[in-house]
Amino acid sequence: MKNAGEQGDKGKEFNPMRSIAVAGGAGMTLLSCIGLGIWGGLKCDEYLGTYPFGLIGLSLLGAISGLWAIIRKMIGK
Repeated sequence: MKNAGEQGDKGKEFNPMRSIAVAGGAGMTLLSCIGLGIWGGLKCDEYLGTYPFGLIGLSLLGAISGLWAIIRKMIGK
């Protein structure tokens, strides 16, 4: 019969597939946030006629939001 300490160690084993999945998920999160920012910036510039400013602003906002999402996921909140 296992005691309480042995049961808690099961989740702390190194699993390379889990590490690859976490890294891939973080990369896809960042890529999708930046992509949505670029798309939104281009559409904003097309609608408002402010060519480089919407693209720059919303792509930076997408990058910041992607990094924020990854940091929150890594911290565990």
